[in-house]
Amino acid sequence: MEHVHAHSDLPYSLVVLDIDGTLLNSNHMLTEYTRQTILTLRKLGVQISLATGKLFQSIKPLIQELQMAGPQITCNGAVVADAQSQNFLQTFLMQEKSIHDALTLLSEVNPEIPIGWYTPESIYTTSINPDFSALLQAYHEPKPLYTQYFQSLPDPVKILITGSEADFGNIRNAAAKRHAFTAQITRTSVDFLEFSEPGVHKGAALQLIAETMRIPQQKIIAIGDGENDISLLQTAGIGVAMANASQEVKKWATHTALSNDEDGAAKFLANIFL
Repeated sequence: MEHVHAHSDLPYSLVVLDIDGTLLNSNHMLTEYTRQTILTLRKLGVQISLATGKLFQSIKPLIQELQMAGPQITCNGAVVADAQSQNFLQTFLMQEKSIHDALTLLSEVNPEIPIGWYTPESIYTTSINPDFSALLQAYHEPKPLYTQYFQSLPDPVKILITGSEADFGNIRNAAAKRHAFTAQITRTSVDFLEFSEPGVHKGAALQLIAETMRIPQQKIIAIGDGENDISLLQTAGIGVAMANASQEVKKWATHTALSNDEDGAAKFLANIFL
């Protein structure tokens, strides 16, 4: 990764932004106010990194629209990619034990739950489920590719499911009762629950970026709204929870912004930089 050469008069050198529920509004759209604010910050020399559960290819249009450079956090920290070269700088695959634990648990709790098997480049599924495909596409993800067996695929960086609140609760309860269950379980949005390798999350990816770019913690602002953003807020000097975040997320924040439907992230940054 390249070293950052931030302007010395900037109060913060790195801003890390979650996408859905934070940068985008409830319709998963980027407003003109937020777009202009981010472009202005980029011109000032602020390094801005996106931090999302999505594939890198799914955020390419956003990267282009916001003229991003430098490392971007994707797949909830499992893949760090460079905005300009589009190279994967770091990839953290799930290990055999975690994969086995996740798939076994899901088959026992509810074998009908649609599963998304994420590699760094693609999403695969064994279920032909139009609703699941439509839900992923609402988040600007590609349509999942059908496969008969997950075992024939490359190892995933994460395993995503959708389901009811009851499904999500049952899965977490069942995992908690298993003595040797190793996969990390994270709620990533109102619609998704995910399994990953322990210790792989947005915060660890941010730590890696900060160390490589030699940016001290106190020079980092992170903004998010979901359970998967808690590690991000903990790693930054300024951790900002959106007004639309849950109380659990807000507990870990040093500041709160307006909601994503009020351009909260952009307005918070404008108050600091502009």
